[in-house]
Amino acid sequence: MFKRFFTYQILANLARLAISLLVLVSLIRVIFSPTRFDQVINISLLVLVLIVAGFLWQFLIWTARQQKKLAEVLRLRSKFIDLASFQLRSPVSAIMTALSFWREGLVEKLPAPEKLEFINNLYQRGQQLGQVIRDVLQASEFDTEKITFADKHLSLLDVAVVAEQIKNNFTEAASAKGLKLLFKNEAKQTTVKSFADYLSEAISNLVDNAIRYTKTGQVEIRLSNESKILVLEVIDTGIGIPPADQAELFSRFSRGSNTGDLPADGSGLGLYLAKEIVEAHKGGQISFTSQLGRGTTFSIYLPLAK
Repeated sequence: MFKRFFTYQILANLARLAISLLVLVSLIRVIFSPTRFDQVINISLLVLVLIVAGFLWQFLIWTARQQKKLAEVLRLRSKFIDLASFQLRSPVSAIMTALSFWREGLVEKLPAPEKLEFINNLYQRGQQLGQVIRDVLQASEFDTEKITFADKHLSLLDVAVVAEQIKNNFTEAASAKGLKLLFKNEAKQTTVKSFADYLSEAISNLVDNAIRYTKTGQVEIRLSNESKILVLEVIDTGIGIPPADQAELFSRFSRGSNTGDLPADGSGLGLYLAKEIVEAHKGGQISFTSQLGRGTTFSIYLPLAK
C-alpha cells in the first residue's frame, strides 16, 4: 500500500511540474523572441529532466531499502520455519503418540509409577507446545511496533514476590537436572511499576534459559538495589556464551554456537522477548556478562516505584 501511495505521489508531483512548465512556456512565448524562446525551452527541458532524475533516484533508494528489509524478513522466515519444523512438530508428535497409546488401552496396563511418569511427560510436552505458541504470539505483538508501557496502565508490583513464585515454578525442572535453584533478596526496596504477566514472562525466560544451558552447579535469582534502581540478576554456572555470538544474543531465533549437544526445545524467542519487555518499561534496561565454560549473568534494571 505504501509503495502504491509513494508512486502516486511521484506521478502527482510530475503532473504538477509539467503543468507549471507549460504555463511558464506560454508566458515566455508571449514575452520573448523566437530565438531566445528556443533557448529558454532547452533550459526548461534540462531542468525537467534533472527533476525527474532526482525523483527516480529517490525512488531507487527507497526500493533498495525495501528490498533489504524484505531480505531480512525472508531470512527470519527461513529461520522460523527451520525452528518450527522441530519445536512444533516434536511435541505434537509426542502428544499424538501418547494419545494413540492411551486410545489403544496400553497406558491402563502400566504400573502406577510408570503411568504417572507417562502422564507427566505428556503434560510437559503440552506445556512446551503452549510456550512456543505464546512466544510466537508475543513476538508478533512486539514486532508490530516498538511498545512502551505507559505509566497510567501500570500497577505496583513487588518483584520479590514474582521472583519467589518463578523460583518455585522452576524448582522441579532444576532438580531434574541435578541443579540448585536459589533465590536471594538483598534489596531493601523491591516495588516497581509494571505489568505482572509481562515482567514474569521476561524473568521466566531468563531462568528457563539458565537451567537449559547449565549442566552442573546452580542457578540463582538475586535482587539488589542501586540508588533508585531495582536490579534483578539471573546467575548460572552454565556453558557460557562464545564472544562471537554475544552481539546477536537478543535477536530472534538466536542460539549459541556451543549448544549443539543440548536440547533445543525452546522457541528461540525467549531472550528477544525479555529484552523487548524490559525496555518497554520507562528506564528499563537489560544486559549480560558471560565467561565461556564458567557461566552467564543476566541483569535487569528497573526504576523503583516512587
